[in-house]
Amino acid sequence: MGVKYDVVAVTGTYQDKNTGEEKKKYHNCGKVIETDKGFSLKLDVVPIASDGWFMLFEPKKNNGESFKKNNNYTSTKLDDEPPF
Repeated sequence: MGVKYDVVAVTGTYQDKNTGEEKKKYHNCGKVIETDKGFSLKLDVVPIASDGWFMLFEPKKNNGESFKKNNNYTSTKLDDEPPF
Protein backbone atom coordinates (compact mmCIF):
# COMPACT_ATOMS: atom_id res chain seq x y z
CA MET A 1 0.00 0.00 0.00
CA GLY A 2 1.02 3.61 -0.40
CA VAL A 3 1.77 6.00 -3.25
CA LYS A 4 2.06 4.10 -6.54
CA TYR A 5 2.24 6.97 -9.06
CA ASP A 6 2.75 10.70 -9.30
CA VAL A 7 0.11 12.36 -11.51
CA VAL A 8 1.74 14.85 -13.90
CA ALA A 9 0.44 17.24 -16.58
CA VAL A 10 2.23 19.22 -19.27
CA THR A 11 1.24 22.85 -18.74
CA GLY A 12 3.06 24.55 -21.59
CA THR A 13 6.42 25.14 -23.17
CA TYR A 14 9.15 27.73 -23.00
CA GLN A 15 12.40 28.61 -24.81
CA ASP A 16 15.58 27.77 -22.91
CA LYS A 17 17.47 31.06 -22.66
CA ASN A 18 20.87 29.33 -22.98
CA THR A 19 20.22 26.90 -25.84
CA GLY A 20 17.11 28.30 -27.51
CA GLU A 21 15.51 24.84 -27.30
CA GLU A 22 11.81 24.51 -26.66
CA LYS A 23 11.20 22.70 -23.36
CA LYS A 24 8.03 21.37 -21.77
CA LYS A 25 6.76 22.59 -18.42
CA TYR A 26 5.46 19.81 -16.16
CA HIS A 27 3.30 20.20 -13.08
CA ASN A 28 2.89 17.55 -10.38
CA CYS A 29 -0.89 17.46 -9.88
CA GLY A 30 -1.42 14.66 -7.36
CA LYS A 31 -0.92 10.97 -6.75
CA VAL A 32 -2.40 7.50 -7.17
CA ILE A 33 -2.53 5.55 -3.93
CA GLU A 34 -3.04 1.81 -3.53
CA THR A 35 -5.34 0.81 -0.68
CA ASP A 36 -6.68 -2.55 0.47
CA LYS A 37 -9.81 -1.84 -1.64
CA GLY A 38 -7.98 -0.83 -4.85
CA PHE A 39 -6.49 2.37 -6.26
CA SER A 40 -7.48 5.94 -5.38
CA LEU A 41 -6.67 9.12 -7.29
CA LYS A 42 -5.96 12.29 -5.31
CA LEU A 43 -5.67 15.45 -7.42
CA ASP A 44 -4.31 18.48 -5.59
CA VAL A 45 -4.65 20.71 -8.65
CA VAL A 46 -6.07 20.58 -12.17
CA PRO A 47 -4.02 23.08 -14.19
CA ILE A 48 -6.04 25.34 -16.47
CA ALA A 49 -3.10 25.38 -18.88
CA SER A 50 -3.17 21.59 -19.40
CA ASP A 51 -4.98 19.78 -22.20
CA GLY A 52 -6.69 17.44 -19.73
CA TRP A 53 -4.23 14.59 -20.21
CA PHE A 54 -2.32 13.34 -17.19
CA MET A 55 0.70 11.04 -17.07
CA LEU A 56 1.49 8.56 -14.31
CA PHE A 57 5.09 8.11 -13.19
CA GLU A 58 6.47 5.90 -10.46
CA PRO A 59 7.54 8.17 -7.60
CA LYS A 60 11.26 8.82 -7.44
CA LYS A 61 13.24 9.10 -4.25
CA ASN A 62 13.96 12.64 -3.10
CA ASN A 63 17.59 11.84 -2.11
CA GLY A 64 17.61 14.63 0.48
CA GLU A 65 17.04 17.37 -2.10
CA SER A 66 13.88 19.41 -1.87
CA PHE A 67 11.71 19.76 -4.95
CA LYS A 68 11.15 23.17 -6.46
CA LYS A 69 8.80 25.12 -4.27
CA ASN A 70 6.05 25.58 -6.91
CA ASN A 71 6.27 21.98 -8.26
CA ASN A 72 6.95 23.14 -11.83
CA TYR A 73 9.49 20.99 -13.66
CA THR A 74 10.97 21.16 -17.12
CA SER A 75 12.24 18.66 -19.65
CA THR A 76 13.97 18.98 -22.99
CA LYS A 77 12.10 16.38 -25.09
CA LEU A 78 8.63 14.89 -25.25
CA ASP A 79 10.03 11.45 -24.31
CA ASP A 80 11.92 12.77 -21.28
CA GLU A 81 10.64 11.74 -17.89
CA PRO A 82 9.92 14.60 -15.47
CA PRO A 83 12.62 14.79 -12.79
CA PHE A 84 10.55 13.66 -9.78
